[in-house]
Amino acid sequence: MNKRSYEIIGLRHWNDVFNSLMIALPLAAGGFLLCYLVWRRRKDQSNNVGSGFRLLDTLGYAGLLMMVVSVWYFLPLIAWIEAILVGIFTVIFTIFIFFLVLFFGWAWISQNIRR
Repeated sequence: MNKRSYEIIGLRHWNDVFNSLMIALPLAAGGFLLCYLVWRRRKDQSNNVGSGFRLLDTLGYAGLLMMVVSVWYFLPLIAWIEAILVGIFTVIFTIFIFFLVLFFGWAWISQNIRR
């Protein structure tokens, strides 16, 4: 049976979401910053062929790892956003189906009255 992510991991209390954001935001920002600095440094050194600096590769991978770990801490917030969006889309879809049935029902009734 298919389950939504918030049904699997559960919806955390807002304190837990806030605490996980306090960990995830610096991790993601630091990871993006490291990756950007490595990318910028490599772009500047693109003229020097063969001047590979291994620390840059290590810092780039560390930044990427920091971003991947931050996704784990973003999961409670993502579950809440998904739950809210599912609720909104369900209401919109229900209203759409209601008006669709109302429209076709009215068209069928008005067509049968004319006969």
